Amino acid sequence: MKGNEKKNLLRRISRSFDMVESTVALLSFLAMFIFVLITIIYRYLLHLPLLWTEESARYMMITGIFFGMSIAVRENAHLGVDIFINLLPKQSKKSVRLFSDIITLIAYLAILYSTYLFMAKTFAGNQTSPALKLPMYMIYGVIYAGFLLATIEQIIKIILPMTEKGFPTHEEVEK
Repeated sequence: MKGNEKKNLLRRISRSFDMVESTVALLSFLAMFIFVLITIIYRYLLHLPLLWTEESARYMMITGIFFGMSIAVRENAHLGVDIFINLLPKQSKKSVRLFSDIITLIAYLAILYSTYLFMAKTFAGNQTSPALKLPMYMIYGVIYAGFLLATIEQIIKIILPMTEKGFPTHEEVEK
């Protein structure tokens, strides 16, 4: 497979993930808004608090955040301090950013593994949520899925520039 074919395949994979991540995050935040609105109406207007809407809103927020995390990885919107990197020569910037991306990937892999172990323990314990009675491994599965997608995006972020000769810096990619 030639460089351009690899690059196009990675871009198609990234676009497919983008569609899934964006849709899930958007629907999660929309559902969270609706559940909070229902909570407010029932609690303050009808004086009948609904516990399941509060719990549902919380789980929708968790889903939106963890699916949005992978979007932030792809868009380079995560936190970073560039002041020192911007003082470096162009070639050094590339090396430092690549090193930073690799360290971030290692951190994602470690968190992904830890989340898997935690989810497996929760699965064995049959713990459920208080109001909705959902198995808690489903909620932790959302966190696992978010870190899995972020890990995949980070891998693409490292490999994609290498498919081009003299891979660009993050600033060149963002333009």
